[in-house]
Amino acid sequence: MIGKAHTSKPEKRLSSAINRATGGNVSRYINSWRIRHACKLIEDGTSVTVAMQDSGFNTKSNFNREFLRKTGVSPSQWKHARQPPLNVTQISDASRAK
Repeated sequence: MIGKAHTSKPEKRLSSAINRATGGNVSRYINSWRIRHACKLIEDGTSVTVAMQDSGFNTKSNFNREFLRKTGVSPSQWKHARQPPLNVTQISDASRAK
């Protein structure tokens, strides 16, 4: 909850200010930050499920929908796109060593 304890503005004024500044609603604003956090975690090697939970999402369906809306790809596609490419030379060398 966005409360008065954190700001001196009433919730409605704060919500309106966020809407004007971002062109979206408070929920979308917060979810944008959550998705950015999840992207960073996934890039750092965290599993999609742990990234979802650590970013504050309680359901996979909501996480997947918001992730796709913000990034244009699913979380698993994001993870696979950011994995370093395999070095074919190293693979070939390793198979010869056996």
